[in-house]
Amino acid sequence: MRKSFIMLILCGVAATIALNGCKAGAGKDAGFVDPSVMEKRADLPFHKAWIKEGLDKSTYDSVYIAPVSTQYLIVQNNWWREMFRYHQIQQDAEKIAVFTREAFVKAFKEDPNHRFEVVDEPRENTFIVELAIIELTPNNPFLKAGSYAPFGIGAGVSLINSTNLSTVAFEARIRDGSTGETVAMFTDREQEKKYIVTDKHLTWYGHAEDIIDDWALQFVALGNRAPGDIISDTKTFELKPW
Repeated sequence: MRKSFIMLILCGVAATIALNGCKAGAGKDAGFVDPSVMEKRADLPFHKAWIKEGLDKSTYDSVYIAPVSTQYLIVQNNWWREMFRYHQIQQDAEKIAVFTREAFVKAFKEDPNHRFEVVDEPRENTFIVELAIIELTPNNPFLKAGSYAPFGIGAGVSLINSTNLSTVAFEARIRDGSTGETVAMFTDREQEKKYIVTDKHLTWYGHAEDIIDDWALQFVALGNRAPGDIISDTKTFELKPW
């Protein structure tokens, strides 16, 4: 009886979180891409996108992931970040930039389709992927740890905290390795997924890294995408705690 009651409450919390989960609003333009030619596309998961008309992906066989830029970072003011991470934010951004590049390299290398060879230097027939992290709001593990309330026989239920959300945003451009011409641009902003319980609440950037891993897979899907295919956005609610 007690176990059934606990499961009933957990299901109720899950339903509430799912109803409250939503995609983050668009971020500010940082200047890494040209927003005047970009638009929201129903077939892509990003806030805005632009792809050169007539682009023939079949002429490309490799991808180069350039070092990720932090020079366009728009700092968001948060009292708890200023208290705990004020002097570390640039170092944090640089670490996330390295993580982002590694995540994209890993995603393309592990693509079962092996559509693009990952190269160390651009060459002919290479897509150059250039990314800039333009927003990075860390999680507050102190507040999140305090939001776990004792429940049942020791399980914890993470209470919804809509005012302490970790966010991350990027602007990206894809260039032709031979000509240097920009052939596509994308921008997106995401906030942490809703979890019943997760160890990501106990880290500064676990949620941001989770989002970046999703972006890497979306870029792989973009490379494999056939005409007319729709790349769905990621879920805003996750049952798995890791």
